[in-house]
Amino acid sequence: MKTIKYILFLTLAIFAFGCSTSTTLKSFEQAQEGNYKISYSFSASKSALESATKAALLDRGWSVISDNGGVMKASLDSHGVSGRLLITCVDNSVCFDSTGSTSDGKPIVPIRWIDMLKKSIAKNLKI
Repeated sequence: MKTIKYILFLTLAIFAFGCSTSTTLKSFEQAQEGNYKISYSFSASKSALESATKAALLDRGWSVISDNGGVMKASLDSHGVSGRLLITCVDNSVCFDSTGSTSDGKPIVPIRWIDMLKKSIAKNLKI
């Protein structure tokens, strides 16, 4: 019985590490290709998206550097990754531009961080 538990634990650990590694590789590949923009669609007005996005940034530990009527600049530095986002909110859509984000001095698109922001925005909109 213990052997089965150990095998199951190792399988889950390897799976978790594999997912994390593939996301990181994809993040570097996207930056290398110059694809820094990620957009998400929501059924919400511009003002609702602005409020939900700003709340998501603050909930996730981002520093909001500026907030100029639908365009926000935010930053987060954690575990060797320096995330920089220019976020544009319009009716039914939020666009994240991560130009300037780096990891160990190399350009990166922090996909996981942006996905977590998307989830928090949806939660704040109660979707």
